[in-house]
Amino acid sequence: MCGSIASPTVAQDPSLAPDQNTVNRVNAVISAHGLMMAIAFAILFPLGAIGVRLFRVKNLVWFHVVWQVFSLTVALAGMGMGVWLAVFTDQVREFVSEML
Repeated sequence: MCGSIASPTVAQDPSLAPDQNTVNRVNAVISAHGLMMAIAFAILFPLGAIGVRLFRVKNLVWFHVVWQVFSLTVALAGMGMGVWLAVFTDQVREFVSEML
């Protein structure tokens, strides 16, 4: 049941289904995760690399370092959300049990 926050026992006992607040929170984290990762890898990292080639000013390397560290921070925050989602929705356990 990949991609769902419901476990197989919910079909047997509807009282085990997550409440609407939990579903809303998970959906918000999914959206934030996708947005942060897309911005980091499609916009921020490429702009940092392109900026070094386009602009020739003194101390440009420090702008590049700060930009790339910021981009990495955004990507790591997005990855953290992805890990939280995988653990919270029990996808880690499902993935491991499928591999064994």
